[in-house]
Amino acid sequence: VYRALSLDIQYACIPLANSTHGSVIETFDLLRDSRWGNEISICGETLLEIEHCLVVHKSSSRSTKPSEDRENDTIGSITAVISHEQALGQCTNWLATHLPKAKQIKTSSTSRAAQMISDGTILDDTEGGLVAAICSEICVHTYPNLTILKRNLQDRNDNQTRFIIARHDSATDSPVLTRTIDPSPHRLLLRANIGEMPVHSLFERLTSSRFCKGVRLERMDKRPCLGGSGPLWSDVYFFEFSIGPNDTPFSLKRELHQLQVDLELDESSMALLGTW
Repeated sequence: VYRALSLDIQYACIPLANSTHGSVIETFDLLRDSRWGNEISICGETLLEIEHCLVVHKSSSRSTKPSEDRENDTIGSITAVISHEQALGQCTNWLATHLPKAKQIKTSSTSRAAQMISDGTILDDTEGGLVAAICSEICVHTYPNLTILKRNLQDRNDNQTRFIIARHDSATDSPVLTRTIDPSPHRLLLRANIGEMPVHSLFERLTSSRFCKGVRLERMDKRPCLGGSGPLWSDVYFFEFSIGPNDTPFSLKRELHQLQVDLELDESSMALLGTW
């Protein structure tokens, strides 16, 4: 989805974090790219309730037995489950209870796992058992030859994923998104490459900066620096701040420049990835 952002595809929804399994690592790896804050920025967010299903190829569940017995027999034959690592993590308890010996194989997405089962790319495990996929129910309507064995596998019934809305700089205002994007930004995401600065020094400077007097730090993530962009074992930090309706108004551009000075970072080491 990220690579498709262009003049032709100007908006995209990208998963940022899940309430059960935490940050989506692939997204934060993408956020290290220099396109963010230049030609691509975050302009909104949305929350989606996430429910997972266990699916197999239709040919794997043919039986004359009653439905419940047929499903149990099929589940008992499963020796491998494929899905995105987020989905596998969100269904940890169900998998441990019902398929404790099944191998868990990561795929690039839940829809890719469903597609692999649907088109026969992977149906049987090397051990002779069945391979199942964990995905959303919509995949069954998108790809043929799939049947649902179990619904609501997720560990929490209130399982949610938070998506950021990314926008290409060529985008014009979208009438669909005007209901989602707040014209008065109350969130912002910063990326900082701190090089060899000790983490305790980063937090001392950050918390004592004038910038943090007008905003609240809501969350922090970090990923290793991209090759060549920092010393070995150095990290890129992501700081998400919130701006409350009663907070003192301030000039974002001026305060970000001051924060850059306070953190002793050059212009290329800090980037505003979006406000919304």
